[in-house]
Amino acid sequence: MVRAERMYAWPGYAIRPDGSIPAVGDGGAFGLVHRMALGAAAFENPEFKFLGRGVEAPKEWYWFLGPEAIKVAKEMDAEEPSSKLYHAENSGFVVTRTGWESDDH
Repeated sequence: MVRAERMYAWPGYAIRPDGSIPAVGDGGAFGLVHRMALGAAAFENPEFKFLGRGVEAPKEWYWFLGPEAIKVAKEMDAEEPSSKLYHAENSGFVVTRTGWESDDH
């Protein structure tokens, strides 16, 4: 996984059912769903599409990714992440969860 893609991975694994992530350090909790949809298109990553919860790329992203990347992302099948554990080695953060359903922890 390339460095930029890993930047999407850890908050994606930490995403809550409401689409936000916990506040870390000086950063506040923020919505992540649109960012995961962008990551799905940018990296052709079906797990990011799952975490994007069906949000499609806004038209403004076409200039950034191009229409072909957006088309590929729209046609890609979303896949539930294969793991319930994520360890971001460089930061030391570890995320564990019970599952990917809205009532999981």
